[in-house]
Amino acid sequence: GSNYRLVADIDFEGKAPIRLSRFTGNIMGDRHRLLNARWSATQPSALLDRNDGLIRDLVIEGFRIEGHPGSTPDRLALIVLRNRGTLRNVRGGEGNRIDLGSPAATRDPASANEDEDLLPVSAWRVGGLTSENSGMIEDCDWMIQVTIQPASEAVGGIVAWNRGTLRRVTARAWMNAMSGTGVGGVAGVNVGEVRQARLEFVPFEVQRGEMRTTPSRVVGLSSVGGIVGRNLGTIAQASVWASVQGEQDAGGDAGLNAK
Repeated sequence: GSNYRLVADIDFEGKAPIRLSRFTGNIMGDRHRLLNARWSATQPSALLDRNDGLIRDLVIEGFRIEGHPGSTPDRLALIVLRNRGTLRNVRGGEGNRIDLGSPAATRDPASANEDEDLLPVSAWRVGGLTSENSGMIEDCDWMIQVTIQPASEAVGGIVAWNRGTLRRVTARAWMNAMSGTGVGGVAGVNVGEVRQARLEFVPFEVQRGEMRTTPSRVVGLSSVGGIVGRNLGTIAQASVWASVQGEQDAGGDAGLNAK
């Protein structure tokens, strides 16, 4: 595959980038930012359909997927739908959101004044960074807000369904999948390995130049966990600074540990 190096930030200005079907090369972000991409959740949404290469040292800010009336999308993510390669030091900054029904009472403090009552849809395999991982995700610090009002399954702050390895990852997540099963701050469902994972405080600006933090929040119906919603794999060296709420099988590291 080819090698690419970002030499400046790229602003998509609220438009949906053309999704690449498969990537096999290397992207060196050099800590530059991709900004302000926006999709409607009428079909699987992300920058890449499949990554078999290496994406590293990249910052994502202001990426957003919005609900669409009547749609039932299968696989949503902001960066990669299916990761079979490596995502390293990819960082999520301010404004990354997946909104599939946003009642005002569930919004995070940073966006509490926004008037966005999106029509709800159901959704499956919704991940902040990637929908499915069978490769490696390491040294990533990812901030995300996810709101899904009706039925959903496998919802994760970083990855929806993990079959590969997550190592040294941090999620800063404000998640509300009120009718969801398999909801996790880091991974919705894990059948692989999650090592040295943290669910940390979410920073937000209360006024210009003044920052505060609030604990992450993970809300679902069943199998709701700070790190993993439903675990059939390995979780090691995890820490959670968050509120975790579910009607059935809710816990700090894992909501339901079925291994």
